[in-house]
Amino acid sequence: MTKRRKAAETVTIEDKTFEELDPIYQTAIEMRIEGHRYWEIAIKVKREEKTVRDWFTSDRGILYKSYQQRRKEWVEENEALIKEMQDQFKDASVDAMKALRRRIKAGHVLASINMLDRAGFQPVQKVEDISPSKVVFIYNTPKKKK
Repeated sequence: MTKRRKAAETVTIEDKTFEELDPIYQTAIEMRIEGHRYWEIAIKVKREEKTVRDWFTSDRGILYKSYQQRRKEWVEENEALIKEMQDQFKDASVDAMKALRRRIKAGHVLASINMLDRAGFQPVQKVEDISPSKVVFIYNTPKKKK
């Protein structure tokens, strides 16, 4: 009786995860995620642009699944980083507002203007926008009585 051999299981590039890919493919995927054009990737990995473009097509691209998987991981990593940065900006903005209020109380005009601008108030007309013909000088100003 002869034993049958199992057919060797072959793993194609399409079935590999990002970490299992050759470095050349990892580089191509990372560059694509970072927003590089196909021709830039082609130069880096020393392949034809059409070949690189074919790697990423959804219907027949050998890197399409790995690219989608890596892109999803990248988005999740960045969302966590963005949330952390937003929390830091919130804390910093509270401190900045406190400092700005102190400056306003101390009589700093620019700090007051800055605060009004942030609140959405803008001057109707800036002084430099007024033409000299519209300026009216008042000569008879009342003087303070001593």
